[in-house]
Amino acid sequence: MNEKDRRAEQIAYLQHCVSENLNHARHVENERLTFTSIYIAMVIGAVAVVFGLENNVIAAIVAALLTAFGLVSAKLNERWQGVFDDHMKKAAQCDDR
Repeated sequence: MNEKDRRAEQIAYLQHCVSENLNHARHVENERLTFTSIYIAMVIGAVAVVFGLENNVIAAIVAALLTAFGLVSAKLNERWQGVFDDHMKKAAQCDDR
């Protein structure tokens, strides 16, 4: 195999790496979008329930659960952002090479 063929194979491999990392980054963004849509629908429903309840104890429990789920959601989004950033960095590194 000559140098030209080897170089062409390397370029094809790096193009594939860029493409795969961008596809994975898009997948992570779609996961986050789906999760956020479900989370917002749940929050709207929970807030409607809290304001519709006359029992303050149950309303406080629902509000506490909503707060706990909000913290978990923030951590998940933080994790997804890290994964997204990693894929974008790897794609940029492959593109630079």
